[in-house]
Amino acid sequence: MITVPPTFPFVQFTVKFQQLARTLKEGIAALSLSARRGEAAGPRDLSTLNGLIERLSAEQFRPFSDHIIRPLPQYDARHGRALWPTLSAYVAADASVSATAEALGIHANSVRNRLSRIAELTGLDPHSLEDQISLVLAVRDSSSFARR
Repeated sequence: MITVPPTFPFVQFTVKFQQLARTLKEGIAALSLSARRGEAAGPRDLSTLNGLIERLSAEQFRPFSDHIIRPLPQYDARHGRALWPTLSAYVAADASVSATAEALGIHANSVRNRLSRIAELTGLDPHSLEDQISLVLAVRDSSSFARR
């Protein structure tokens, strides 16, 4: 802790550098999030999934890129499939198979089959909440890096 000499009589400022560093990081993250959204962002916005994503570095997201983002479009290209669009639609539909099927104009069983293939390729079960979080991060990461 460092005590800064007062600028006005009888006023003393104490600066805790760790708290200052955290506050600056949060401010930068909020500013970046604001720029992406085109509107103001504050402390509550930083406690959301998008706020979490905004605070992580590209290096921290590399596993999502290497194990989810890259393999699915590559598989789609080799096999004429649509796993990546299906995963993106599934995430956008809050993990609803029927809403995903409706959005893609396909049968719900086709969505289930594609989700099974996604699970095989990524090792992540789209029906498990923990794995869904990883898949959501991958999908959101792919779109957020396009804007960064």
